[in-house]
Amino acid sequence: MLSVGEMLDISEPRRTALLACAVAKARARVRDEFVVMLSKRMARHAKRAQEELTSLEQRHKASTEQLLVAYKDVLTVLREHIVDERAGQSGHQGSLGGVLAVKRIHEVVEGSGGFDAQLAEIEALAACRGGNCRT
Repeated sequence: MLSVGEMLDISEPRRTALLACAVAKARARVRDEFVVMLSKRMARHAKRAQEELTSLEQRHKASTEQLLVAYKDVLTVLREHIVDERAGQSGHQGSLGGVLAVKRIHEVVEGSGGFDAQLAEIEALAACRGGNCRT
């Protein structure tokens, strides 16, 4: 950069051209700094979004695994009940067996959080199908 005395020694058209170049260079530097700042901010937002997505995926995976375990137990109880009925229990005993099976299923579901909690989990998982998560 030139001092004031040196600028006064330069002719008017040249001085105007030098000032225009200095302004253009300053504008380019400011624009570049702005782009760098914006890029860093967008990278922070993208990183936070990725962390949140990972957290959501882990929560949904844990919920899905818990639901699978609970319904595996339900299916196991039902299968045992069906095998017992086929083994020869019929008539009054069969209906009592059905009541007992339903009672055992109810105990399994309640032990896994209850009907309302599991239905809420299922609805939350259904809301995230196809990448359309609403939490």
